[in-house]
Amino acid sequence: MSRMKRALVVDNNEFYRRVLTDLLVEEGYDVVQAADGLAALEEAKSRRPDLVLLDLVMPKVDGTQVCRFFKSDARFRDIPVVVLSGILVEDMDSVSNIGADAYVAKMPLDRLLPKLTNVIRRLEEGCGEIPVEGFEDLFRREVVAELLEEKRFREQIIASLEEGAAELDSSQRILSVNPAFARLADVDELTVLGQGFTDVVGLSPEEWEGILAGKDAPRRRRDIFPLGDRRVHIKVSRVQRNTEAIGYLVLLEDITDLVKVQEEKEALQRELSRTEKLSALGRMVAGIAHELNNPLTGVLGFTQILMRTNPQDEATRRNLEKVFREATRCKSILENLQSFSNRSMPERKREDLCDILDGVLAQLSDEFERMDVEVLCETDPDIPAIPVDRLDFKKVVEQLISNACRSMEAQSGPRRLRVRLTCLEDRVHLEVQDTGIGIPPEDLERIFDPFYSTADVGQGMGLGLSMVYGIVRDHQGRILVSSRPDEGSTFTVDLPMRQEQD
Repeated sequence: MSRMKRALVVDNNEFYRRVLTDLLVEEGYDVVQAADGLAALEEAKSRRPDLVLLDLVMPKVDGTQVCRFFKSDARFRDIPVVVLSGILVEDMDSVSNIGADAYVAKMPLDRLLPKLTNVIRRLEEGCGEIPVEGFEDLFRREVVAELLEEKRFREQIIASLEEGAAELDSSQRILSVNPAFARLADVDELTVLGQGFTDVVGLSPEEWEGILAGKDAPRRRRDIFPLGDRRVHIKVSRVQRNTEAIGYLVLLEDITDLVKVQEEKEALQRELSRTEKLSALGRMVAGIAHELNNPLTGVLGFTQILMRTNPQDEATRRNLEKVFREATRCKSILENLQSFSNRSMPERKREDLCDILDGVLAQLSDEFERMDVEVLCETDPDIPAIPVDRLDFKKVVEQLISNACRSMEAQSGPRRLRVRLTCLEDRVHLEVQDTGIGIPPEDLERIFDPFYSTADVGQGMGLGLSMVYGIVRDHQGRILVSSRPDEGSTFTVDLPMRQEQD
């Protein structure tokens, strides 16, 4: 037994819906009704009709948008759509351009029903030309003309906005969007109709409520959110009837470039602040190191003399050796401090970075074996020699790899070190990635500060990453870090192939 044909009647006038339903039932159709365009779209998606009778002027999504949706979607394109219109004759050109299969003017029922029956039967028989019935009998209706003109004017304004605009119903379902919104959200203007706004732009319900709400529940709110690879201001205005919100107008303003400029400005300010802090700290450290170096040199000298010229008992000799050993360690610390505070400009020559990296990995191979670290090294064979201070670059590689190993020391799971050396356009990238304990988010902004360290007391002075930062800066490069606690960290050094003094 074949399925009964199904028709969808879409009209905001209940009288017309009932009359058209009776007509279609007599023609052998199972009829479903919808009072507005949005309900029609939802009904069609749930139960595909074989015929659509569609009024043009309706609330929410109008008949023009519904018809264009059907004819643009492969699932519904072959469904005959009959437009019922009460607009005046001079608007016929705009009506006939919406893509319907037939057009019938609304008129007294004793004339409308026979014409509509004739159109339906012609469509069922597959007539070639588009039936147009009854428009020659329409009279001018000035009020309708003014309303239509006002509606078109409003639509043209919204369509021409540079900001993305979306009209929503009270449930935040999309009734219409302009071309700018479609571009920003990377959606189709028709297929997005009826979808939830928050789903389309990727907002959580909490974020949407946050935009609407506030301490004083303001009428308008605006906030910044990511949308794909862009950043947008989302501005929402309630459409109210008395005190009830019956819909929303949402504007999306693309502020990606403004955000980028602001972020670059803040990065430069942080860089300037860090440079000034390093400079002041360097001067202070140099003074302290100088004051401590002279007495420490005396301690070392007299200890050596005592150890050489005055035979003592074994206990005294062990104590002297301990004094000498600890004083030597202090001197080494002072030398590191002086090295940090008195950095000279790098002596750059064209160097093979792959060769330097291979040397460091070979030098630390015993450490990798002791810690059971799996080392994965990837290098681009096309990387050219670039101007660097060989000793400085070696220090950078050693420090980053040593830090990575230390961060994995307490990990019980697999220990994996990935080192990549690649080139992109006119820059070289060194990436050191580990599976260590990671860095807490609150520490990321401070890890390049001198004397800042997460290691236990006595396990380092906290100058290593600060030294790396200074070397990279002196080579006109950048260093970035990303990290997740208990998952690991990635340090990326970015150096230019050509530098100002090259």
